[in-house]
Amino acid sequence: MSHRSGHNSPGAESTSSSDTASAPWTWPIAEAVASRRPLLVPSLPPDVAQTLSRRSWGDIPRQAVVIPIWSFEGTASDAMLPQAVLIMGLNTRRPYDKDYEEWLEHFKSGLAVSLAAVLSWEAETQRAQQLAQLDAAKTSFFSNVSHELRTPLTLIMGPVQDAARAARDEKQKETLKLAMRNVTRLSRLVDSLMDFTRIEAGKLLGNFKPVQLGAFTSDLAALFRSIIEKSHVEFIIDCDTKSQILCYVDPDLWEKIVFNLIGNAFKYTIEGSIWVRLRFEPGQIRFTVRDTGVGIPKDDIPKVFQRFHRVASISRSHEGTGIGLSLTKELVRLHGGTIMVDSATVADSRDGSHGSIFTVLLPLGKDHLPAAHVDDTMSAEHRHRHYARGIVEEATQWGRHPDSNVMKTPSDTSDSGGSSSEGKVDAMFFMKKDILLLVDDNADMRQFIRSIFNELCTVVEATNGQEALELIDNGVKPIVVLSDVMMPGIDGYSLLRTLRERPDTKLLPIIFLTAKAGEDSRVDGLLSGADE
Repeated sequence: MSHRSGHNSPGAESTSSSDTASAPWTWPIAEAVASRRPLLVPSLPPDVAQTLSRRSWGDIPRQAVVIPIWSFEGTASDAMLPQAVLIMGLNTRRPYDKDYEEWLEHFKSGLAVSLAAVLSWEAETQRAQQLAQLDAAKTSFFSNVSHELRTPLTLIMGPVQDAARAARDEKQKETLKLAMRNVTRLSRLVDSLMDFTRIEAGKLLGNFKPVQLGAFTSDLAALFRSIIEKSHVEFIIDCDTKSQILCYVDPDLWEKIVFNLIGNAFKYTIEGSIWVRLRFEPGQIRFTVRDTGVGIPKDDIPKVFQRFHRVASISRSHEGTGIGLSLTKELVRLHGGTIMVDSATVADSRDGSHGSIFTVLLPLGKDHLPAAHVDDTMSAEHRHRHYARGIVEEATQWGRHPDSNVMKTPSDTSDSGGSSSEGKVDAMFFMKKDILLLVDDNADMRQFIRSIFNELCTVVEATNGQEALELIDNGVKPIVVLSDVMMPGIDGYSLLRTLRERPDTKLLPIIFLTAKAGEDSRVDGLLSGADE
């Protein structure tokens, strides 16, 4: 069934072994690649023909075809070399004609498609392996950094706590409390990072105990009542505290779930209400935190549980790392439960309503939990650990208006706490009547900066760009503006542009404050028009 020696198809390209009689015979692969078509070898040397596979009748092929295979359609400029080259001995009992050549073309196309699929799978596999390696490296980095940070934080917190207890001067005591709050905040961030690394490494498995979850959750939520209601937001706790049904949870991890969801609701609810509800349903518990906050844009809803994703919307504070909700999801999953979100902004809502509803569903019983981590001993006491205290204290800072600093801060005394003598303050010249407008959403940072400048000038505070503009509109005439860059509502850059556009403030010196390190952040600020 093979073509006879010397009988070539009219459309086929061919090469002859006689052309290279004086040199060692080689397959004409280069010619086939250059032509990008099957290349016929009309006469095979006997020793080469013996190396080819014999077919049904045991015949030794006398002819062959060299077929270059690209895994995609394209021109020669798309890929100079093919992904494969196929050498096929021809049937000895039929001629190599047009039909035979077309069949080979179809065969080549099928191989190209299969090869493309294999290469695509290999690329995806390699990409997945690389991402897994990067994720493992990131997890290891977070774990190492978290451990390295924890030791100095502990060594800082201990002496600061001792000094705060021993301090007799109110100004000094408040300064130490400021340091303690921020060490606690950083410690909580480190703990969250460590929780992530332990979950990913399979080392955070929980210690599940039977708990009267309605009463426990109600007690946790009540810790928020004072700060939320002082911020003129209605706070409703509606948990089933009478049910005797026990739910197996890790009390410490459940505390984080509850506080993260309530803290998130308070952060994004400027006015309105927050409801905390827990009900027992057949086979499960439904825990819901509902608010009338600004809501989540529909494009962001699928991303809210992704690590480090932050929704760009109005909130009480621009601070945060974007890991709270993602950690909450992992902790819920650790309990064998699920978490869902339903949210709408004013723009997305049909009736103008807005807000978010976070729902956690936990199965009852303990069969879904790892038996080795279930403790059937019921603990009557659930301590509110430092995580609870820390997040409530941070929420307190969100709820603080600059005017509340008048109550009790070091900056309101005649002394500045010694900080005014540090840095370059002594190189700045003020009169006491000069007004410095301080714009920052972090109450502790405002307090610290105010303590530096209080002796030198009059410090007026605003929590964001909108408040700063309202102060100027109401007659405040600062000689310099110190502004944070990242703030809710109108941020530092937007405030700068607005002030530069106004005739009365276009020459006003503006200095940016930012926690972002690096020369690029400094350059960005200067290019935007800031003076420093």
